[in-house]
Amino acid sequence: MPQHIILFPFPALGHIFPNLALAVRLCKSLPDLQITLLVTPHNAQRAAVSAHLLSRLRIGIVEDGLPEGQGGTDNLPRLAGATEGPVMRQSFTTLVAEAAIPVTAIVSDVFLGWTGSVARDLGIPRFILYTPPAQVMNLMLSLGPAITSGYFDPSSVNHLSPIPLHGGLPPVERRDLPSHLHDPSAFMFTFFVRASAAIINNCDGILLNTFEAFEPSAIAAVRNNPNLPSTRIWSVGPVLDVESDTATVPADPHGCLPFLAIQPPRSTLLISFGSIAVLSPPQVAELARALLSSTIPFIWSLRGDGLPPGFEEATRGRGLVVPFCPQVDILAHPATSVFLSHCGWNACLEAVSAGVPILAMPCFAEQRMNAGFLVRDGYGVECERDADGMVEAERFTRLWGDTALIEKLRGRSVVAAEEARRAVLPRGSSAEGLALFVQSL
Repeated sequence: MPQHIILFPFPALGHIFPNLALAVRLCKSLPDLQITLLVTPHNAQRAAVSAHLLSRLRIGIVEDGLPEGQGGTDNLPRLAGATEGPVMRQSFTTLVAEAAIPVTAIVSDVFLGWTGSVARDLGIPRFILYTPPAQVMNLMLSLGPAITSGYFDPSSVNHLSPIPLHGGLPPVERRDLPSHLHDPSAFMFTFFVRASAAIINNCDGILLNTFEAFEPSAIAAVRNNPNLPSTRIWSVGPVLDVESDTATVPADPHGCLPFLAIQPPRSTLLISFGSIAVLSPPQVAELARALLSSTIPFIWSLRGDGLPPGFEEATRGRGLVVPFCPQVDILAHPATSVFLSHCGWNACLEAVSAGVPILAMPCFAEQRMNAGFLVRDGYGVECERDADGMVEAERFTRLWGDTALIEKLRGRSVVAAEEARRAVLPRGSSAEGLALFVQSL
């Protein structure tokens, strides 16, 4: 009987894609492995586009109880609430219990902590694929003590203080906290706190989407956390396409790669803010003004409105504005110079693994923490905002026009790219981490 692993990510593309990449790695390690990736109806078609390239991966549909068209990330509290609801729990339980091939392990998202109790009831080991960085895992493990000590209580002397972390890591400044933790009265605050509490005593091991050379102190702090005395921790990242797997690479219908093919080496700016973040129309206009006033070639993956009239005509031949792009392939292309990014963790890993420096413009979730880490360790520089939260055109042009700065950042990023490549090669730290996970099954 082949082994059967259930992968169950939080229903957002930034969580689904690392699971698809993990499926590729696992199938290489276990020739008889069957994998089922569970997605909600809203994400089924997008997941199937990638899954058909992997014969031993099937897509399972887990119901979320939401009306058709309402299962997206445009309303994150609604989606998060559905993941904790009885419809999803019952649907998941039935899918696992009645699987044609008995399930031997469940790998689920940190924000689906209730799957741990279902797994225990069914006698199946449950593991977490942690898709944010290890530094955010340390914050999640520190939230309980921080709340008890009044760090989120307006009447406490600790209310405005940085959040202390275990293991000698630097505390998290209030401005850098994930956006879900800004308002203790909001649903997303309690959702995040519940997920944090559910890490403890609720899984048989944690797979970290990072690598030892990239976050050594943060990974060590997770392993040594007193709340996880018997939990096995494996770093297995970067869980993305650094091995040229094609399972998660989208098509290129808008001609991004042919456009890059005619650009000089290290000349082109990639602009992309992921699958959720949408810039305000005034911010889009400022970025467009910066591009109009410069000569840098660019590819802009734009979601939303705000382009000034005539922009695409004025930049024709030098720039490309597309609704989405094959980001991994673009970052790996020799014509790409620098990446203006929201600093979602997948984007950070993709850029660093390609040796491309980042102009950091964090938008929400844990992206401020990610940006701070990249800047602190020399992989990027942050685009400073004004008092209204805007990045002005002149700040953009000053950053991407600073050749000396970009080359300095590139030097550090190229070193990290080689470390990322080695991590996933045989006998690399992440390859060994994945092998230890496989041995535990």
